[in-house]
Amino acid sequence: MNRQQINDLTMLGSVHETLIKNKDLFQNNPVFITTVSNFEEQLQQVKNLLVVQQDSKQISGAVHDKNMIRSFATDKCIRIISAIQAYAVNTSNYQLKAKVHYAPSDLKTKNDNAFYAAINVIYETALPIADVIKNYGISTILLSEFQNDISAFSKYLGLVKSMFGKQTTNTSAIVKAFRTIKTNLKNILDPLVKANFLGQTFAQNYFNARQTYKYGHPSTIIKGNISDINGHNIKHGKVELLNYPTNGTNTVRLTNGKGNFAFKKLTLNKIQMRISMEGYQSIEIEKIITEKKVNQFDFALQPSGQFQTSE
Repeated sequence: MNRQQINDLTMLGSVHETLIKNKDLFQNNPVFITTVSNFEEQLQQVKNLLVVQQDSKQISGAVHDKNMIRSFATDKCIRIISAIQAYAVNTSNYQLKAKVHYAPSDLKTKNDNAFYAAINVIYETALPIADVIKNYGISTILLSEFQNDISAFSKYLGLVKSMFGKQTTNTSAIVKAFRTIKTNLKNILDPLVKANFLGQTFAQNYFNARQTYKYGHPSTIIKGNISDINGHNIKHGKVELLNYPTNGTNTVRLTNGKGNFAFKKLTLNKIQMRISMEGYQSIEIEKIITEKKVNQFDFALQPSGQFQTSE
């Protein structure tokens, strides 16, 4: 959604809420009831179109996260391959050496499916000889992190495939749906309210709801850091914007190797955020986006089993 559509959708929601709260006033007016019913159908159509559009807009964010996880996995994979090959040479096990004969450039240029197959081969080869390759600089912690990267990559690879498989919405259809419902409000519902309820509280509330609220700064950025309570950066931490109507910006981010995340081109002035990571207590907190170019929000997560507060 663009900024105008975000503002219009907020207005339409306020109008709908006002109508629902006051439906007893017009339950005996067939023309009014039919008009409100048509408005509700058109509003639902707008929402349905936006859901499909939001799914397609999130593809770029999912691809970004997939590629970031692939980079993490590649770095670990290269180290593990080097250790296995060194061990294979020292023991004259050339069959083992051939099994993991992947050059760094091969891993970086393979398509996602071939890359996923390769890293699984590397992990399955390394696991039975974990006690040996630890003497070549490969700890059990590194192997565990590599396994987590493989699982995360598989998840995001499937997510991206699913998103690309969905049919994207034609932007003109959304523009047309907004134009239709706003025109019908102006030409049909607004005059009906004036004709039947002018001077009454309902009419005042209705036309207050018809005012379009303009949300915050057009180019606001949110960035921040996730760490544990000891100040250690948390990689792959998940940051979600729970109430943000997407305008081309994905509403989910994973932190990078330094625990950092960023969202760009945000327009809401109030957001609900969820910060989570397996093994830690999640945080849900409301934040205000100011008119500053960059809003910095940092979070420290407590291990599971400890009470977590959001301040």
